[in-house]
Amino acid sequence: MLLRPLASFIGRTAERELLRSALRGHPLVTLVGPPGVGKTRLAVETARGLEKEFGERRWFVDLAPVTVTDLVASTVLSSIDAPTRGGEAIGDIVRYLESKPALLLLDNCEHLQGCVAEVAVALLGRCDGLRILVTSRSELHVDGERVVGIAPLDTTMAPGQEPDATRLFYDRATARGAELHRDDTEIGKVTSICAQLDGLPLAIELAASRARVVSLSDLDELLA
Repeated sequence: MLLRPLASFIGRTAERELLRSALRGHPLVTLVGPPGVGKTRLAVETARGLEKEFGERRWFVDLAPVTVTDLVASTVLSSIDAPTRGGEAIGDIVRYLESKPALLLLDNCEHLQGCVAEVAVALLGRCDGLRILVTSRSELHVDGERVVGIAPLDTTMAPGQEPDATRLFYDRATARGAELHRDDTEIGKVTSICAQLDGLPLAIELAASRARVVSLSDLDELLA
């Protein structure tokens, strides 16, 4: 089962289309980028848009809490709620996934790269309709892998258009009860804040959460 996001998704239209295209043409796609850049949310939104291709056979597997490499396959098995026969986890996964198209989203894999790579290769070699989308700070370095990089949100002002970073700040700040007016002066301050945070979505969301109790001018000065 995929995560159900509780907040709106801002921007990343081109990135979502690039990921969808990559998954249609490659069995293994790794989304790479620095911490806080929004890999997980982009991957989830991309997977949510592939209902036509995979139906309900789309699963989110959070590997962040997994610290023992031998537990990667068993974590995947439990996440997809597949029946077990008391044998090898890989075998149970294959029996559950091999017959129909399916998508596995393996999230936060950077600390388990070697084992994730082994599991991915083992599953893809035996499940013709399987696609695997990985999020990690670096690629897995396996044959057939398609690597897609994700950059921070754009913070560049264009005539008549707010950058995605600014839109994200406003969305999260107003959701927290901040009273904002969205005039030219205010938009300029918000854009400056987002630029100083390098367009990183996580940092922008954290700053936006303070906008109800700290003025935009103070936020901007604190970051300068």
